[in-house]
Amino acid sequence: YFRNDYGLSCCSGGFCSEYECRIWLYRRKTRKMIEGLIPANGSTPTSLILSAGATYNDTVYIQLPVGSESTPASALDGGTTLAINAGYHVFVTKNPTTGDVKPLWSLSAVNPMMPPGYTQRRIIGGFLTDASGNIRKGLWRGDGSFDLSIGLPWIMSLNVSETPYGNPFGLYTLPVPQGLKIKARVTVVAWDTGDAGSPGFYVILKDPDTGPVSGTNIDNSASFIKPAGFNINYPLDVWTDSAGQIFIGSHDGASPVWQHKMVHVYALGFTHPRTENV
Repeated sequence: YFRNDYGLSCCSGGFCSEYECRIWLYRRKTRKMIEGLIPANGSTPTSLILSAGATYNDTVYIQLPVGSESTPASALDGGTTLAINAGYHVFVTKNPTTGDVKPLWSLSAVNPMMPPGYTQRRIIGGFLTDASGNIRKGLWRGDGSFDLSIGLPWIMSLNVSETPYGNPFGLYTLPVPQGLKIKARVTVVAWDTGDAGSPGFYVILKDPDTGPVSGTNIDNSASFIKPAGFNINYPLDVWTDSAGQIFIGSHDGASPVWQHKMVHVYALGFTHPRTENV
């Protein structure tokens, strides 16, 4: 037996057996584990396949013994039709009385409407819908990453009208599931439309939760620099806030002038923090 000097939750008294300690440590180590449970596009535009697998929801073991294909009618937590141009979270849910396990889709990352009798859940990923309410095609991986088969059109453009201060540094929403911080994968195209020599400038994409960018620290926050004389296409990952937003801006190094400086952002996919949200 070992003294319970660290307040281990597995111990009912002042001492723990080696077995109790090992079980407690194993559960703490594996509570973020997800084996399998990888989404894939289904046989219809609105269905989703979930591979067989298992996970914990902190303390309860949840296993989907065989892969399953779900539809909005069987998995959606409200209604039978997917919202257009939306991001959904995918859960596995368990009925502790019957032991049944089934997928659940919800716009909410933290408060999905659970089916009757299902009281245990674990978030395991997400997907996007298009303008027709179909699930966008792509490739999901075990690390939570998702790559779109076709990247989405530009999310925003700085200074479309080519007037000074036409589009200030600001918040823009990316196509990702909302309610959690998501690592978005984008590619950024930057160019100068009218200045002699196509001068270089800073391009900034930034997680809003890290604080605002202004004044003398603008250049220090640059994601990359468009080199003078060249256009550039730059892929990068950037964390969103829980509303799916990031800061986007450009800067010429001397003053926040956006004249002729063009920035288009294309969405390529995202990484869902499924192993971090038990």
